[in-house]
Amino acid sequence: VEDAAKMLTRPYFFSAPVIHGKRLGRRLGAPTINQAFPTGMLIPKKGVYVTDCEVEGQVYRAITNIGVRPTVEQGAAVNCESHLLDYEGDLYDKTVKVSFLKRIRGEMTFHSTEELREQIYRDIEFAKKLRLGQASAFRRGVADKGRHGVRAGGYQRCGQVHADQVPDRRQQDGRRQD
Repeated sequence: VEDAAKMLTRPYFFSAPVIHGKRLGRRLGAPTINQAFPTGMLIPKKGVYVTDCEVEGQVYRAITNIGVRPTVEQGAAVNCESHLLDYEGDLYDKTVKVSFLKRIRGEMTFHSTEELREQIYRDIEFAKKLRLGQASAFRRGVADKGRHGVRAGGYQRCGQVHADQVPDRRQQDGRRQD
């Protein structure tokens, strides 16, 4: 997602309404919002990310899982679950914008929900301690465009969007940047 952000000159994001889930995050002490990806979106690679979630104009740091929840569910569709740090309230049916800042790790299968809970808390602590100078640069609109474009291998297909439809932005000002 860092390469995508450099190419786009802003973090990769999507906006979608919050839908009802199984409330497992709440039972584990880390309530999450659940969102389905809009049809046609490129979905970031399965894993856990540090994100910013915008709710009614207010931005909250969050950890977001993209995946199928292999520890607790078999054969599930790819889902987006975000735990907003320092937020309390009901977001059902509200639209939340999720901006992907940094990938923490890949999706993992745990032996128990207790192991899952412990890892969630480690991910939360990592997100709290992480200083993302890049993210604040994006908010100011002065992000470096970087040297690399989006690598389609880091994204999954969703709907009818294909990797060859992602514009190659490595060419700037008529010259190729490698």
